[in-house]
Amino acid sequence: MTPDLAIAWLLFNLFLVVTTLILGIYRFRRGIWYRKLIWKIQAYFLWGIGGIALLSSCFPFAYLYTEHLWFFENVGYADVFWKIIKTRWSLFFGFFFVALAFMNLNAAIANRLCPEPREFSRWTHQRTVNFHRSFFVGTILLAILFAIPMMPLHDEYLRYMDQPSAQVKIPDNPDKNQSPIPEIDVDNPAENQGPVPEALFFGKDTNFYLFSLPMHKAVSLWVWILLWTTCMVVGLLYNFYYHRDARSMGFVKRNIVFHGSLLWLLLLVAGIWRSYTYLWEKVYTRSATQTLSKWHGLFYMDAQLAGATFVYCGVLIGIGVVVVLNLFWRKRALWYISLVVWCISYISLIQVYPRVSHFVNVQTDELILEGAYLEK
Repeated sequence: MTPDLAIAWLLFNLFLVVTTLILGIYRFRRGIWYRKLIWKIQAYFLWGIGGIALLSSCFPFAYLYTEHLWFFENVGYADVFWKIIKTRWSLFFGFFFVALAFMNLNAAIANRLCPEPREFSRWTHQRTVNFHRSFFVGTILLAILFAIPMMPLHDEYLRYMDQPSAQVKIPDNPDKNQSPIPEIDVDNPAENQGPVPEALFFGKDTNFYLFSLPMHKAVSLWVWILLWTTCMVVGLLYNFYYHRDARSMGFVKRNIVFHGSLLWLLLLVAGIWRSYTYLWEKVYTRSATQTLSKWHGLFYMDAQLAGATFVYCGVLIGIGVVVVLNLFWRKRALWYISLVVWCISYISLIQVYPRVSHFVNVQTDELILEGAYLEK
């Protein structure tokens, strides 16, 4: 057993006890009112389940108490232990409620755009209520799945929150046309720690890469997956509305473009964030091969990737403008074309262009461009 599993066990038992207690009281009161013994038996059965869950809570509680005694009396790190536990579960509940609120907010927007027609409510109301309940339970389960992978980020989160306020400036070459190459002392490798040009850090200081970038990497990927998951679950909701009745079918055809455009714009913003995060990751990332790290265009691919990322973000902004204009044009083909342009621009600009440029301009020059550096 682990501390996180013990706390999850306690939280589940708490939920189970409260739920069985409320449902048992409801069943028992209805059994008295309608004089039905079966409902009273169901109430006793529910209370029995809650009692078993309450008794089983002794095991995780005893484990946590033992861990506290161990870290407090034998090691003296009880404060650190509980701080880590508190941070991990704070991240869990924070991301859980954000994911749950975001998905259900989009569901509320879809329900507002496609209300239940009054003339068909006699046949569709109960089916709609049941689907909404199932949808809400499904979003709870998805939110739990979204929150669990973020718990191991407690170390990155604490470093992000406790990072120094003063920025570490990276010296740059006064001559902007050419970055300096530090002198290399072969006999004393410890002296080969010359200043790195600021241009190689893409305008960010060292604190950003040490404390902020790990959170950018994790949270941007989390937001990206959340947006695509929301598109899928909202698509299922609109599919239900489309087949619910004839009037709702018209609502979906007329109003889905507004909600879809909003999600499109959010995806484009997340795409820009992810592209720059991918660029920032290159600063402290090793080269793909040992040959690249030695002489074949040191940082050349990263410099080309920086320009390609800027162009790629411009393409995404252009797609966003087309999506907004499509609110008036209402052409479904523009969405498909925009998606194809998005995929092609990502593959060509972010993945293909830096590698091809490196191969054509640097790798084929057999140490000519780096000859002066290697001689030192």
